[in-house]
Amino acid sequence: MTMLCILHSSTAPNLLPGFQCSDLTGEETAKSFVTLISANGGSLSPTQASCLASGLSSVDLDQDVPSSVLIYVDAKKFTIEQPACIPLFTSLGKADINKLPKDKSRTSLLTRALSCLDKPTGLSLTASDVAVLGNLSCELSGEQIQSADIGILDNLKQCKVYTAAQATSIEAKLTSKYGASSTWTYQNLRDMGDMVTTLSNNTLTGITSTTALGALIEYVTAQTQVMDVRPDRLRFSPDLKLIQVRLKAQSGTSGRRRKRATCSGAQLTRQDILTRGQALAQMSAADLGGCISDAVFIESVDDLGKLSFSSDQLAVFMAKIKSVFKWPTSTDTLANIGNLALAFTPAEIQELDLSSIDLVGKLSKTQGWSTVQIQAVTKNFMNGKTIAGLTSTDLRSLGVFVTGLSDLSILDPAAFKDAAEALGSVDKYSLSQLRTLWKKANDSFQQTPSQWPTGTISQLGTIVAGASADDINNLTLAQKAEIKPAAIPLIPREVFSALSPETIRALGFSSLMSITTQQYNSLNPASQDILSTRFPNTFLTYVIPPSAGPGLLNVPPSAVAAAQGLHMAVKTLVAAMLLPSLCLLLA
Repeated sequence: MTMLCILHSSTAPNLLPGFQCSDLTGEETAKSFVTLISANGGSLSPTQASCLASGLSSVDLDQDVPSSVLIYVDAKKFTIEQPACIPLFTSLGKADINKLPKDKSRTSLLTRALSCLDKPTGLSLTASDVAVLGNLSCELSGEQIQSADIGILDNLKQCKVYTAAQATSIEAKLTSKYGASSTWTYQNLRDMGDMVTTLSNNTLTGITSTTALGALIEYVTAQTQVMDVRPDRLRFSPDLKLIQVRLKAQSGTSGRRRKRATCSGAQLTRQDILTRGQALAQMSAADLGGCISDAVFIESVDDLGKLSFSSDQLAVFMAKIKSVFKWPTSTDTLANIGNLALAFTPAEIQELDLSSIDLVGKLSKTQGWSTVQIQAVTKNFMNGKTIAGLTSTDLRSLGVFVTGLSDLSILDPAAFKDAAEALGSVDKYSLSQLRTLWKKANDSFQQTPSQWPTGTISQLGTIVAGASADDINNLTLAQKAEIKPAAIPLIPREVFSALSPETIRALGFSSLMSITTQQYNSLNPASQDILSTRFPNTFLTYVIPPSAGPGLLNVPPSAVAAAQGLHMAVKTLVAAMLLPSLCLLLA
């Protein structure tokens, strides 16, 4: 039965995790597929949505195409005119624009949308115009924002990052809507979303209400606690510097008052710690030590362990740990201190009881261990154990601490195979360790990599970075599409430069976005053309200039690469009206 017929059933959403564009065969087209996905309520990964978008033609674009696919469609394909273009761009405006890199693709989509609205300059946008643009508003210039209907603010609150010109115009509009910052309430600031990062120092200083400042504290806490696993090119972090300066000034004033009073009557409670969250990091190390009593520290140690602190602040907490808990700290306490464990020196780590794999597994979840700390934890845990004797449970639980093992080549093949997915989620391996683990994968799975079952390459994760160029080039197209984004930056340049154009073309969207500039520069022209055609202005290459001095130049797509991309996008047309009958015949 064909993929379209299978998707026509109620099981469609369950099939999407394993779907690849190469699964479309015969009478199936990208448009038929995305229409059925939309009807069945399925969701797509960025790689799936991107490759399906490349298979859509201009005539395929309508409001039935999900916004999650429309966002990846080349702007040149949006040729539909009014009035049909209005619902199309309204749908596009609902897509998460931060799934695209900050390049020409964003501005090109905005240009098409403004043309549809008959507002080519983007000035004097009305409320109805703003409603159509949606998240595309994030690409408007400062001048366009300034002249737009006040409703534009609703579209701009989740843009993550803003240019200086955008920030100036947004701040002016916020003042126009809410008045002077001295009158702003907690709810006003909550409603601003990411736009609070556009506020100038003068505006932030005008916010004096403790309740209103609480909204800024919550915003900073939410942003700093997010674990962003997206590729660097798709990682957009709000600029928190001015907000942090404002909060630090507030806590600094409070801190000086507390110092004179030795925090008498102004001690932090557990509720204070929960409310302030990551904003506690704006307090000085001395204030954190003096304003958190031993009793509150014991009660809140697990809450503090979820936050990030500087080395000076961690040192203060380490002193408290040694003061209020019996040293060496018990395994029960160690299991609950989270990030505070990063304060341990290698010598202190050796004094702890880390014989339990469950405890080490909990510690491995903490981000930020140094190389010497990792080696100390591993050495402590391995006391009386052998590397060859480690079970799959041990390997799964060790996490980042597996990088502290002295010789990965003697891991038990069966244990490695069972724990391959967990081992492949670690991104702190040295190049020699990656190559050792890739060889271990070959020994454990026995067959040549191109014969491995579907999903194996995905399962191995970062370990694929230890493969040779020949190993990667010889994988099947489906296997190449499985290579995870986390593995890409770890592939050494001498290997990456030898990857074939076919390999580069087969990589998934998120993996392509993970290619570093250095890796891109090492590719041959044919491979560079594939990337620069698909993602204009995203990738830059170093070109030796005719005279002294370095330069970064945009790479123009070649006609050959463009033709190849078009060829890959072409799908055979299916008569959608005959699909139900066809499915019955094939069932």
